Amino acid sequence: MVSGTPDGGDSSFPTVWAKKADLPLARWDHALVALNGALYAIGGYSGSTLSSVARYDPAGGSWSSAASLLTARREFAAGAVDGKIYVACGMDYTDPNHVSYVSTTEQYDPAANQWTAGRAACPAGAAFNNVYGNVHIGGAAANGKLYLAVFNTNSSPPTQLFEYDPAADRWTAKAAPPFSNSIYALTESSGALYLLATTFAGSTPVSALARYDAASNAWVILPSLSRRWWSALTSLNGKLYAIGGADVAGTSGSSPPASTRVDSYDPQLAAWADAGRLQVARNFAAPATLGTQMYVAGGASSGTSDVAVPLSSMESGQLVQ
Repeated sequence: MVSGTPDGGDSSFPTVWAKKADLPLARWDHALVALNGALYAIGGYSGSTLSSVARYDPAGGSWSSAASLLTARREFAAGAVDGKIYVACGMDYTDPNHVSYVSTTEQYDPAANQWTAGRAACPAGAAFNNVYGNVHIGGAAANGKLYLAVFNTNSSPPTQLFEYDPAADRWTAKAAPPFSNSIYALTESSGALYLLATTFAGSTPVSALARYDAASNAWVILPSLSRRWWSALTSLNGKLYAIGGADVAGTSGSSPPASTRVDSYDPQLAAWADAGRLQVARNFAAPATLGTQMYVAGGASSGTSDVAVPLSSMESGQLVQ
């Protein structure tokens, strides 16, 4: 490893990653949301589905407790809009054969350190049954709205996109995502919503990428990231970053190892590029961008969700000057 940075990160890549303070509780299937100069690690799973929330202060480099969610959840939509955090939908399970689906939408006020419910319910619809895999959920905030991407075998079509307007407290159905039977990661960049979906291109495992334009209510399919699944997705300076995930060499039945790899997608070039290496291999992690720094927290050390071991570590990534 090239020791061109104070923390020992590899400066031969366009991004360099450094260890930060560990989460107070290891977790995966959670969200990491940036708001008012702080990061919030929300919900997820660590032996059971979590309602706990931890707040990270980058200036002090430490975590503290924040108010817990009213309803524990994992694999849900989350984002910050107009100074508040919103979470919607999700799941609650330890046994993947006995999944409970969460239908509530909650709002967090950082000034009051309080979650409130009573908002418009999750529009994802009923699942076919309570076995994990019949429903997948992802989400992100963009342009003052919270977006919810859903795969649901009990819906027609099975893929759906919903837009939540916090001011109106209303969900609106939008154009369906173009990738089915997928685990979704979403982020905003330059006013557009991007979706990364775990799927196949023929027999090749890929993370398929698409951009949603709210003005035209349309999706554009973009180049896929080959042989990687379950990456975290965030953006910085107009580029997307797929962080960690699993290095998939075979089929969905294999047990792929968690990855340290970071790849960037440049919308101007319509191309992916190798962008760096994490200090710790992880998948199902939660990312966020705060100022000039990307963060990735928690996740799992194994390659498949049914045997995932939660991580407590967090790293920050920055562009090499």
